Amino acid sequence: MKLNKFLFLLMSFMLISATALAQKRVYTGQVVDDQNEPVIGASVIQKGTSNGGVTDIDGNFSVSVDEGATLVVSYIGYASQEVTAADGMRIILKTDQEMLVMWKSALKRLDFPALVFPQRTTRTPS
Repeated sequence: MKLNKFLFLLMSFMLISATALAQKRVYTGQVVDDQNEPVIGASVIQKGTSNGGVTDIDGNFSVSVDEGATLVVSYIGYASQEVTAADGMRIILKTDQEMLVMWKSALKRLDFPALVFPQRTTRTPS
């Protein structure tokens, strides 16, 4: 009987301590680009989870994540960043140069004037 009580207390202690270690905290911050303009709709996600949110019209965000969690901040056309969660963060996203090079080369391969204004051949009467 004593052994059962001891095991019960031990298991209860382990569950309580595990819950205490996995405390979540709300972190706030702002995401801007390299021109200091707010990035609207950037994803701010806790690494390895789907827990997170997106930035508002002013680039502000608020996420509830584990203390000391790594956040992955991403937006189309910008290089993703991984940062450690801290209150009042200001994250500056830089343009993804590799993506720009890829788009420029894709646009060069397309002949937009030929697509928009097809060349017409004129027939000469015989």
